[in-house]
Amino acid sequence: MEVKKCDLSCLEELALWSMQSNVDMRQGSWWGDLEESPELLKEECALMERYLTGEAYDVYEFLAEGIVVGHVVVERERRFPGVMLQNFFIRREYRRQGYGTQALHALMEHLGETALDLEVFCWNKRALSFYESFGFKPISLHMSYGT
Repeated sequence: MEVKKCDLSCLEELALWSMQSNVDMRQGSWWGDLEESPELLKEECALMERYLTGEAYDVYEFLAEGIVVGHVVVERERRFPGVMLQNFFIRREYRRQGYGTQALHALMEHLGETALDLEVFCWNKRALSFYESFGFKPISLHMSYGT
């Protein structure tokens, strides 16, 4: 698995996959399902452009045999040890084939990190199961009222 840092030339594909990630993540949420749309794609494009051009984040693609199978946004500066992952995403057609596990291992090696942090919504059972199988442990519970 190859880890490649993204630049603005990756913007359109990253925005598309970020939109898919958000749609997938919202399935079964108390916010309600989210549909892919040109408006949502435009929002994701603006978000990814901020990630790619700002100083707080790096965006990486995961390539298996030259094919992009996913991406991740990494928060550069943190108060805690470890790297904070935002929007870890394996493309739908490559899920459940071991690419997620390979990608996390490759990312840790690429970054020289042994600790990773991330947030997962409690209703996202597939993601929770995946991260727990990798060895992640829950450390907090964020609760919300009236949102």
